[in-house]
Amino acid sequence: MLKTRVPFEFSLSDQNGDLLTAPVQPVSLVNFVAERFRRSVINGSLKPGEEINESQLAERMSVSRGTLREAIRILVGEGLLEKLPNRKARVRTLSPTKFWEIMTTRAIIEGFAARLLAQRLTPEKLARLNEIWEQIYRAAEANDRALFSDWDFAFHQAIMEMSGHELLLETWSKISAWILLMFATQEHTSADMMPNALNHKKIIEAIATGDPEIAETKLKTDLLDQPEYQRFAQAQTASAECIAAPPSDGQK
Repeated sequence: MLKTRVPFEFSLSDQNGDLLTAPVQPVSLVNFVAERFRRSVINGSLKPGEEINESQLAERMSVSRGTLREAIRILVGEGLLEKLPNRKARVRTLSPTKFWEIMTTRAIIEGFAARLLAQRLTPEKLARLNEIWEQIYRAAEANDRALFSDWDFAFHQAIMEMSGHELLLETWSKISAWILLMFATQEHTSADMMPNALNHKKIIEAIATGDPEIAETKLKTDLLDQPEYQRFAQAQTASAECIAAPPSDGQK
């Protein structure tokens, strides 16, 4: 089972100020650099399609090129970066069609996970969702786009994990890198982060009803009502209509 990907800041901010007595979680230098890459993609510092200049980055981060290459290899494996033969690694680009495919796939998978979770909810699972939501709310208050995306991802991953459906979770994990890329391309602003955070609370409330239909419908609606999805969905519909339309007079 996947372990919920928790932002690095969580280990600092969730210890009630007692940093000297809190357990220290060892993190390898390679993994630390890889996490820097993830956050740089999510917060927009590294743009889709942007090439990675290894020598410059290694110097700026004060790490060896070998360490940097290992971190890049991790991100290529996750799908956030891509490496073509005889080319520099670059941030993977998310096309409108791919965005539409991700959102529709998520709606099906995550909607069913919410349905299952509503039927299998325990006080512990509900508490976990609320703990993550508190972090989402704090990130929105702080207007921290990268941290908001981190906890948004953790929220949806927690729903998948707690649904109790292993194959569903494995399927979702295969598109998790695309989901992170999708978060990176979304332009969260201070004006929309808080409404988004409050909407996550409504998802929890829908799951807490214990009604599978309410839970599934709410999560699907949350995903498919997003402006980015609506824009790309309209484009996909127009494209499909063009393909399906019969030829006009004079055409074969």
